[in-house]
Amino acid sequence: MTNNEKFSEDELIFPEWLNEAFFENILKNVETEDTKGDNLITSLDKGSMNTTDPNTFPFIKNGIKLFKEVLSVHDDLKQFVPHIESVEYLLLAKTIDMFNEASSGKRNGIFVLNHGDFHLKNIM
Repeated sequence: MTNNEKFSEDELIFPEWLNEAFFENILKNVETEDTKGDNLITSLDKGSMNTTDPNTFPFIKNGIKLFKEVLSVHDDLKQFVPHIESVEYLLLAKTIDMFNEASSGKRNGIFVLNHGDFHLKNIM
């Protein structure tokens, strides 16, 4: 399957308990006056990409360089290095834009709230 192909609804298998009622129950339990409905997503908008200078993080400063080095030592992956290099200058700005989309009103995608365990061993 390529990135442009879509799964049909019949191809996706979800546990029976993972249904609309499950998510409605979660929202009902977390809503307060400050987080009613749509504001729930936009009120959870602080993280490493917009509260500090992301350039101070080693994985931001060195991550792409190290990624290219890893690709370069594998014969079957070397072909991807020029592609990474061609977009390297865009990556940080695009990452910050994507991080801020929920709070800027660009609600055209899926936003995921992670558990916030921010450790270099967990960053891929």
